[in-house]
Amino acid sequence: MIARAQAPFRKLAALPMPTIAAVQGHALGAGLQLALACDLRVMTRNAKVGLLEANYGLIPDLGGSTRLPQIVGTARAKRMIWLAERISGAEAFDLGIADVLVDADDLKDAVTTLAARLIDAPLSPTRESKSLIDTAPLLPLADGMDAEAAAQERCMTAPDFAENMMRGVTKLQGSAQRAENPAGAEA
Repeated sequence: MIARAQAPFRKLAALPMPTIAAVQGHALGAGLQLALACDLRVMTRNAKVGLLEANYGLIPDLGGSTRLPQIVGTARAKRMIWLAERISGAEAFDLGIADVLVDADDLKDAVTTLAARLIDAPLSPTRESKSLIDTAPLLPLADGMDAEAAAQERCMTAPDFAENMMRGVTKLQGSAQRAENPAGAEA
Protein backbone atom coordinates (compact mmCIF):
# COMPACT_ATOMS: atom_id res chain seq x y z
CA MET A 1 0.00 0.00 0.00
CA ILE A 2 2.73 2.53 0.96
CA ALA A 3 4.92 1.62 -2.01
CA ARG A 4 2.02 2.43 -4.31
CA ALA A 5 1.62 5.86 -2.73
CA GLN A 6 5.38 6.45 -3.00
CA ALA A 7 5.56 5.69 -6.73
CA PRO A 8 4.56 9.15 -8.03
CA PHE A 9 6.97 10.83 -5.59
CA ARG A 10 9.80 8.58 -6.79
CA LYS A 11 8.93 9.23 -10.44
CA LEU A 12 8.82 12.99 -9.90
CA ALA A 13 12.24 13.01 -8.22
CA ALA A 14 13.70 10.76 -10.95
CA LEU A 15 12.66 12.96 -13.87
CA PRO A 16 15.76 13.90 -15.89
CA MET A 17 14.77 17.56 -16.13
CA PRO A 18 14.63 20.01 -13.22
CA THR A 19 11.31 20.26 -11.40
CA ILE A 20 9.87 23.24 -9.53
CA ALA A 21 7.31 23.25 -6.72
CA ALA A 22 5.23 26.38 -6.14
CA VAL A 23 4.07 26.51 -2.52
CA GLN A 24 1.37 28.88 -1.34
CA GLY A 25 -0.88 28.34 1.66
CA HIS A 26 -0.41 25.05 3.49
CA ALA A 27 1.90 22.21 2.43
CA LEU A 28 1.62 19.80 5.33
CA GLY A 29 2.45 16.10 5.34
CA ALA A 30 2.19 14.77 1.80
CA GLY A 31 2.05 18.34 0.46
CA LEU A 32 5.51 19.15 1.81
CA GLN A 33 6.81 15.73 0.78
CA LEU A 34 5.64 16.47 -2.78
CA ALA A 35 7.50 19.78 -2.72
CA LEU A 36 10.61 18.06 -1.32
CA ALA A 37 10.52 15.61 -4.25
CA CYS A 38 11.05 18.59 -6.58
CA ASP A 39 14.48 20.03 -7.30
CA LEU A 40 13.57 23.63 -6.52
CA ARG A 41 10.88 25.17 -4.34
CA VAL A 42 9.42 28.66 -4.71
CA MET A 43 7.44 29.54 -1.60
CA THR A 44 5.37 32.44 -0.38
CA ARG A 45 6.35 34.16 2.85
CA ASN A 46 3.07 33.26 4.53
CA ALA A 47 3.10 29.58 3.48
CA LYS A 48 2.92 27.03 6.28
CA VAL A 49 4.83 23.79 5.84
CA GLY A 50 5.54 20.79 8.01
CA LEU A 51 5.52 17.03 8.38
CA LEU A 52 2.70 16.42 10.84
CA GLU A 53 2.51 12.63 10.62
CA ALA A 54 3.80 12.14 14.20
CA ASN A 55 0.58 13.74 15.46
CA TYR A 56 -1.26 10.69 14.07
CA GLY A 57 1.17 8.00 15.17
CA LEU A 58 2.79 7.85 11.73
CA ILE A 59 6.02 8.82 10.02
CA PRO A 60 6.59 10.74 6.78
CA ASP A 61 6.60 7.86 4.31
CA LEU A 62 6.66 9.61 0.93
CA GLY A 63 10.34 10.54 1.05
CA GLY A 64 10.12 13.25 3.69
CA SER A 65 12.24 11.49 6.31
CA THR A 66 14.95 10.96 3.67
CA ARG A 67 14.82 14.26 1.77
CA LEU A 68 14.32 16.68 4.66
CA PRO A 69 17.58 15.77 6.50
CA GLN A 70 19.52 16.17 3.25
CA ILE A 71 18.28 19.77 3.12
CA VAL A 72 18.14 20.94 6.74
CA GLY A 73 20.49 18.50 8.47
CA THR A 74 19.76 15.53 10.68
CA ALA A 75 19.19 17.33 13.99
CA ARG A 76 16.75 19.89 12.58
CA ALA A 77 14.90 17.21 10.58
CA LYS A 78 14.47 15.11 13.73
CA ARG A 79 13.03 18.08 15.58
CA MET A 80 10.67 19.01 12.74
CA ILE A 81 9.43 15.44 12.31
CA TRP A 82 9.26 14.34 15.97
CA LEU A 83 7.54 17.55 17.10
CA ALA A 84 5.39 17.86 13.95
CA GLU A 85 6.53 21.46 13.58
CA ARG A 86 4.77 23.87 11.26
CA ILE A 87 7.04 26.59 9.95
CA SER A 88 6.47 29.66 7.80
CA GLY A 89 7.69 30.10 4.25
CA ALA A 90 10.23 32.60 5.56
CA GLU A 91 11.62 30.06 8.03
CA ALA A 92 11.60 27.38 5.33
CA PHE A 93 13.70 29.73 3.19
CA ASP A 94 16.14 30.32 6.05
CA LEU A 95 16.51 26.53 6.46
CA GLY A 96 17.04 25.94 2.73
CA ILE A 97 13.72 24.17 2.18
CA ALA A 98 12.57 27.03 -0.06
CA ASP A 99 14.98 28.20 -2.76
CA VAL A 100 13.06 31.36 -3.59
CA LEU A 101 10.85 33.34 -1.21
CA VAL A 102 8.23 35.73 -2.56
CA ASP A 103 5.06 37.57 -1.66
CA ALA A 104 1.90 35.70 -2.64
CA ASP A 105 1.18 38.09 -5.53
CA ASP A 106 4.60 37.38 -7.04
CA LEU A 107 4.52 33.56 -6.91
CA LYS A 108 3.41 32.92 -10.49
CA ASP A 109 5.93 35.38 -11.95
CA ALA A 110 8.76 33.97 -9.83
CA VAL A 111 8.03 30.40 -10.91
CA THR A 112 7.68 31.44 -14.55
CA THR A 113 10.98 33.36 -14.44
CA LEU A 114 12.81 30.46 -12.81
CA ALA A 115 11.35 27.98 -15.30
CA ALA A 116 12.35 30.22 -18.22
CA ARG A 117 15.92 30.39 -16.94
CA LEU A 118 16.05 26.60 -16.63
CA ILE A 119 14.59 26.16 -20.10
CA ASP A 120 17.23 28.53 -21.48
CA ALA A 121 20.05 26.63 -19.76
CA PRO A 122 21.97 24.08 -21.84
CA LEU A 123 20.15 20.74 -21.65
CA SER A 124 23.06 18.27 -21.44
CA PRO A 125 24.88 19.82 -18.47
CA THR A 126 21.59 20.48 -16.67
CA ARG A 127 20.56 16.83 -16.90
CA GLU A 128 24.02 15.50 -16.14
CA SER A 129 24.48 17.73 -13.10
CA LYS A 130 21.02 16.85 -11.77
CA SER A 131 21.95 13.18 -11.84
CA LEU A 132 25.34 13.85 -10.23
CA ILE A 133 23.89 16.01 -7.47
CA ASP A 134 21.11 13.53 -6.73
CA THR A 135 23.54 10.61 -6.38
CA ALA A 136 26.39 12.52 -4.67
CA PRO A 137 25.34 11.70 -1.08
CA LEU A 138 25.48 8.00 -1.92
CA LEU A 139 29.01 7.94 -3.37
CA PRO A 140 32.54 8.09 -2.00
CA LEU A 141 34.47 11.11 -3.34
CA ALA A 142 36.54 9.08 -5.81
CA ASP A 143 33.43 7.46 -7.30
CA GLY A 144 31.73 10.85 -7.48
CA MET A 145 34.69 12.31 -9.34
CA ASP A 146 34.69 9.35 -11.74
CA ALA A 147 31.00 10.00 -12.37
CA GLU A 148 31.79 13.68 -13.01
CA ALA A 149 34.47 12.75 -15.54
CA ALA A 150 32.09 10.45 -17.40
CA ALA A 151 29.33 13.08 -17.34
CA GLN A 152 31.72 15.74 -18.64
CA GLU A 153 32.69 13.44 -21.52
CA ARG A 154 29.00 13.07 -22.39
CA CYS A 155 28.52 16.85 -22.26
CA MET A 156 31.54 17.46 -24.48
CA THR A 157 30.33 14.96 -27.07
CA ALA A 158 26.68 16.06 -27.00
CA PRO A 159 25.29 17.40 -30.29
CA ASP A 160 24.65 20.81 -28.71
CA PHE A 161 28.10 21.20 -27.11
CA ALA A 162 29.53 23.72 -29.62
CA GLU A 163 26.35 25.81 -29.43
CA ASN A 164 26.41 25.72 -25.62
CA MET A 165 30.09 26.73 -25.55
CA MET A 166 29.49 29.66 -27.92
CA ARG A 167 26.49 30.81 -25.91
CA GLY A 168 28.60 30.78 -22.75
CA VAL A 169 31.43 32.73 -24.43
CA THR A 170 28.94 35.29 -25.76
CA LYS A 171 27.44 35.77 -22.27
CA LEU A 172 30.93 36.15 -20.78
CA GLN A 173 31.89 38.74 -23.39
CA GLY A 174 28.67 40.66 -22.74
CA SER A 175 29.36 40.66 -19.00
CA ALA A 176 32.92 41.90 -19.57
CA GLN A 177 31.70 44.71 -21.83
CA ARG A 178 29.10 45.80 -19.27
CA ALA A 179 31.78 45.82 -16.56
CA GLU A 180 34.06 47.99 -18.73
CA ASN A 181 31.24 50.38 -19.72
CA PRO A 182 28.76 50.59 -16.86
CA ALA A 183 25.44 52.29 -17.61
CA GLY A 184 25.73 56.04 -17.38
CA ALA A 185 29.51 56.10 -17.77
CA GLU A 186 30.96 58.46 -20.35
CA ALA A 187 32.64 56.89 -23.34
